[in-house]
Amino acid sequence: MRVGAENESSTFIKGDLRVDLAARRVFGQGFKKSISRPLEYKLLTTLIKYGGKSLTRDSSQRKVWGPHHLHETHYLRVFMANLRRKIEQDSAQPR
Repeated sequence: MRVGAENESSTFIKGDLRVDLAARRVFGQGFKKSISRPLEYKLLTTLIKYGGKSLTRDSSQRKVWGPHHLHETHYLRVFMANLRRKIEQDSAQPR
């Protein structure tokens, strides 16, 4: 993870993906997208925080939705698909 010079604690950069965490904006090759849904933003920041580490489905859901929603396994799939559509050049083949 690299940080931007303008605000070192609020910018995540990986390859051509840049996430301005303070503004909740995602920049990539030829696109800019606002992450406006609070849980979508929380999932994105959780993935960034634990980047490079394995997270189980239960662990991910607990961190984003809390312990009371572990039986709602479709939440993670739906929100992950939404994020992929927003940040991937080809959401069917995520990098």
